[in-house]
Amino acid sequence: DVFQLMKQAAMKKCINKVYSHRPQQSWKNIISIGDSSTEHDALLELVYCRPQQLDRHNEEKLCRCKVVKLHEEPDLTQLTAELDMLLTWL
Repeated sequence: DVFQLMKQAAMKKCINKVYSHRPQQSWKNIISIGDSSTEHDALLELVYCRPQQLDRHNEEKLCRCKVVKLHEEPDLTQLTAELDMLLTWL
């Protein structure tokens, strides 16, 4: 899916920018917020395909990823309610 590949590329660019200040640090926690399953699939594929670093016990440092799925094509009232809910969670 071309849209998923585009999302993956955008997510990777953003994540690399966040973690660029500490090049040896592994990806730890990533949250994606979007209105389609494309975000979900893109994030899972991106994290799955990235080699994970090993800790001092030679175990993989796992990246925890979460996806918040919003309504597709919400009206203004729905979007406002979703954003209000997100603010209480963060």
